[in-house]
Amino acid sequence: MTIMNDLGQPDTTAISAALFSQSTSVGVTCSTPLELLAHVVGIAEINGSLKYEAGRAIDFLREYLVVREKRGLEYVFANALFYSCLAPAAGNESIYAVLERKFRTLDRRRQDVTISKKSLPIVARETPMRRFILSDANRVALIRAFHIAEAIDADGPWTQTPEKDDMTALLIRVLTGYRSSLTM
Repeated sequence: MTIMNDLGQPDTTAISAALFSQSTSVGVTCSTPLELLAHVVGIAEINGSLKYEAGRAIDFLREYLVVREKRGLEYVFANALFYSCLAPAAGNESIYAVLERKFRTLDRRRQDVTISKKSLPIVARETPMRRFILSDANRVALIRAFHIAEAIDADGPWTQTPEKDDMTALLIRVLTGYRSSLTM
């Protein structure tokens, strides 16, 4: 059952409050955007082997950014990968919308986000996710993605321009092969 607000739209405030606990004693606390993405993938409705491989690929990306001394770019990759590799399960678009908004608002700062759910009605977009999993073998694509992420981050995390949306769509295409009409 979806809770509606006064305007007849789904009330995402209640969903957000239930999903993101303010208490650190309940749920799992993630301190980086890619850690949050790995946890969301881990509790999503995805088969076990795909979860494991995606988690391994996210860890590889995190290590790559540490080696390049660019951990601040995690929010760019996490947002792009969430949008391209995950989708809402049928009838659960409101939970996906809350998570999508959370990934869009992440930035370079450390932000502890506690997820109080043990499972999420999120499914994988299998083809883009499998292509991302293979990205650790395709170093050229990873280097291109890194430079695109740097260009996206050049104006800071809060600026929203059509050019930045185009670069994010390009980053998604390079990482996952997913072609989207990105509207953020």
